Amino acid sequence: MATAASVAIAAILFATFFANRGGIQVALWFLLAAVVAAPALAGGAIWTRILALQLLARATWWVLLLYAGFILATGATDRRVLAIAVASACALLAAGRVDLDGDAGRFKPGAFRGTLTVMLVLAMADAGSFAWIALIRMVDGHIPLMIVFVPPMIAAVIGLLRLRTWGLLVSVACNVVVAVLAAADLLGVADKVRWIFIGSAVVQLLIPLPMWLTIVRNARLRGRQSVS
Repeated sequence: MATAASVAIAAILFATFFANRGGIQVALWFLLAAVVAAPALAGGAIWTRILALQLLARATWWVLLLYAGFILATGATDRRVLAIAVASACALLAAGRVDLDGDAGRFKPGAFRGTLTVMLVLAMADAGSFAWIALIRMVDGHIPLMIVFVPPMIAAVIGLLRLRTWGLLVSVACNVVVAVLAAADLLGVADKVRWIFIGSAVVQLLIPLPMWLTIVRNARLRGRQSVS
């Protein structure tokens, strides 16, 4: 089901970007081809037992659902956008938590596995979105500020996969800065995209709050026990 939905998304994107179109710049052609290939590859990735690929597939569907859903929410009536939103939601629901306990490498948290998994999916989605939009802007001859965020976002994903504290801190720092810059309209993106960035950053700051509170509470308890 998830694979079929992914292939359908790829077909819709291909028809949207390439059907009856000519004269596309080579660099732009490759970037659009990457967008078309992403859901197709995601459909194949869920058949592996590698956790990073499983999460990357879900991040791809989440990005497509988020952008398509937001476009629809702002009044768009394009049936292709609706089809992408529905297919992305179906892919996420069909995949569920299947194979998320596969080859996890170093990702074997003793607690808050669900929270960290969601954070990883959202962090991957942001890194991919920022990289792609920044490259599109560069093809148009601009040097966007958001390209600066791509390396630390990728580093945050790597850190979270390895369960490093610095990965979590880098992720939090990126989201705080992105939320502030997007709110101040300094990222140089369309207004709709700007609000998506703000919403995504705020959600990623809220998700780990229970984890932070537990960490602080446990630290205080250990401090009291050591004193007594």
